[in-house]
Amino acid sequence: PCWRGRGMRELGCFLLATATVVSCAAASGEEAATVVLALSHEPSGVAALERRLQEVSDPSHAEYGAWLSSEEVTALVGATHQTVRAAEAWLQQQCGGLELLSSTLTGQRDFLEAVVVGAEEPCLRELLRTAERDASGILDGAFLRLPRSQRRNRRGGTSMGAKAASPDAATELGSPNAQKQAYGIPQDTSASHADNIQLVWGPGTFGYLPSDLEEFYSTYNVSANVNTISTFGFNGTVGGDNFYEATLDVTYITSMGLDGTTLVANTNDSSTTEETTGFGYALLAFSELLASSGSSDSALPLPAVVSMSLGSLSYDSCALLCSTLVDESDLYTQEDCDEYMATQRQVCMYSSASIVDRINVEFLKSAARGVTLLGATGDGGSHFSFGAFGQATAIGRALNDISCRYQLPTFPAESPYVLGVGGEQWSGGGSSDAPVYWYAGGAGFSRRFHVPAYQASVVADYLSRAPLPPSSSFNPNQRAYPDVVALASNVPMVADGSTLVTGGTSASAPAFAGIVSLLNKMRLDAGLPVLGFLQPRLYSAAAEAEPGAMFYDIVVGNSSCGGDHYDCGNGFVATEGWDAVTGWGSPRWEGLVEALAVAP
Repeated sequence: PCWRGRGMRELGCFLLATATVVSCAAASGEEAATVVLALSHEPSGVAALERRLQEVSDPSHAEYGAWLSSEEVTALVGATHQTVRAAEAWLQQQCGGLELLSSTLTGQRDFLEAVVVGAEEPCLRELLRTAERDASGILDGAFLRLPRSQRRNRRGGTSMGAKAASPDAATELGSPNAQKQAYGIPQDTSASHADNIQLVWGPGTFGYLPSDLEEFYSTYNVSANVNTISTFGFNGTVGGDNFYEATLDVTYITSMGLDGTTLVANTNDSSTTEETTGFGYALLAFSELLASSGSSDSALPLPAVVSMSLGSLSYDSCALLCSTLVDESDLYTQEDCDEYMATQRQVCMYSSASIVDRINVEFLKSAARGVTLLGATGDGGSHFSFGAFGQATAIGRALNDISCRYQLPTFPAESPYVLGVGGEQWSGGGSSDAPVYWYAGGAGFSRRFHVPAYQASVVADYLSRAPLPPSSSFNPNQRAYPDVVALASNVPMVADGSTLVTGGTSASAPAFAGIVSLLNKMRLDAGLPVLGFLQPRLYSAAAEAEPGAMFYDIVVGNSSCGGDHYDCGNGFVATEGWDAVTGWGSPRWEGLVEALAVAP
C-alpha cells in the first residue's frame, strides 16, 4: 500500500491522461487531444472564498454550515473573459501552432477544456510543463483529459490469489471491531443516509475486489455489505500497488463508516500517475472534478467525506533536497537529481509549486462546498516520504544526509484544508487503552502554507514548551500536522484472496474518515448540515474540552525515524495537549459526539 516500500521502476510516459483519441504511447499530428487548462484566479476572488469558508465553518457564525453551491463558488472565482481569451491564444501558439477545434469552460468556470489537433506526444508533454512555468498570470497548469466514466456498481469479482489464512492474534489486534472498542464506538453504529456519501480516491491500478471485502467482513464479523460500494471511473488492476492501497482504503472506510454509501474513485488509470510527477496532475484533475461534484453537469455526486491515502513529499521538500544537493556538490546537476527522484516510488510526485497551489485552491473550493477532506500524513516521520534513500549509491547517501538536516512535509496532508491523519500503535510500549505514536507517522510543518487561524494558538503553545529539532530544519510559522491519529500498526486486510497484516497512515486515514461519516449520519438525522470543513470546530472544541474527552492524548513518540527505522536523530516529540507528532491524539467517541454531532 501507499507510503510503504519503494519501487525502482523507470518513469514511463509522462502524460497524465490519454485524450479522447490520443494514446499515451503514440500520437500523430492530426489526431485530436483534449487539453484542460487551469485558468489563473483573481487573488481577490480566492480571498473572498476563503472569507466565506471562515464564516460557514465558524460554529459561532450565523451562517455556520451553510455550505456553498457550485454556482456560489463560481460567482467568486470564475475566470474573466480576458483570461479565457488569453489562455486560448496561448494554447494556439504551442507546438508550432495548434488548431483549436472547440473550447468549454468547466469546473467553476476556471478550467478551459480545449480540443486541439496538430501536436505530437513529445510536444504535448512539453506543453504541460510550459503551462505551469511560462504562463504565469494566465495558467496555473494543464493536464490531458481522460474520457469520464460513469460510476457503476461492482458486485462481482474474481480473486486470483490464495485463500485467506486463518487469522491469528496479530491480525485480530487492529481489526475494525477492535478499533471501535478502543475508541468507544458501538459496534453496529451506522453511517447510512442518502446524503452521506464517503469516497476514497487514487489513480493508476487503484481498485478492489468485492470478494476480498466479503471475505474480510465475514472473517472479522463486520456487518457491512458490498452492495453499498460503487466504482467511479476505472476498475483498477488486480495486483498493482495502488490496487492494494484501494483495498485497504475501502476496507476501513466501510468497516468504520458502516453502511455509508461509498465510492471508490479512480479517475485516471495511466501507469504514469502511480509513481512520480504524473500523480500530481492526476490529483489536480480529480480536485477539479471534486470541487464541482454534485452540480448539474457533473457525473460525480457530492461526497460528504473524501479520504486520500496517496501522496508524497511536498514539492517544496523535493526542491529543497535537490537544490541543496546541487549547491553542495560538484558531482550532481538538477537534472541528475530529477532523474534519480523519478526512480523513487511515490517520493516526489509534484512537478511545480503552481500545481500544488492550484490543487490547494481546489481543496478550498471543496471545503467550502461542505466536503471533509482527510489525508494520510505519510510513513516517514518528519524526514521522508516513507524511508531513507538507498544507501548503496552515493546520491542516495547524500540525499539521506540532507533529509536528516531538515523536517520535510508531505502533500496533501500539509494543506490547511485537509485533516491530516497520522498514526498510533498499540504495541511497542502501547496498548489499545494507552496508545503511543506509531514510530513512522508523518509529522511536522509545511514549507508552503501559513499556519491557519484554527490551529495558531495550540501550535504556538507547543512551540513554547516542547523540545524541538534544530530551528534551521523547519518553519514554525507554517501549517502543522497531523491534526489527529488512528491505528497504523497490525491492521488486517484481505487482498487478492490473501489475508495480510499491514499498517501505515494509509490505514489510519480511511478509518478516521469512516468515523467522520458516523458523525455526519447523526447530524443529518437531526436535520443538521454535514461537518464539512470541520477543523475550526474540532480545534476549538478540543481546546475547550476536558483533557481526554474528545481524544486520547498521546505523550510518547518522536518523529525522527522513517518507516524503515532509519533514524535521523532529530524530530518532533509528543507532549501533553496538541503536538506536531500525534495532533490531538486518537478518537474518543462519546466526546466527539458531544462536541461535533449536535447543533450548531
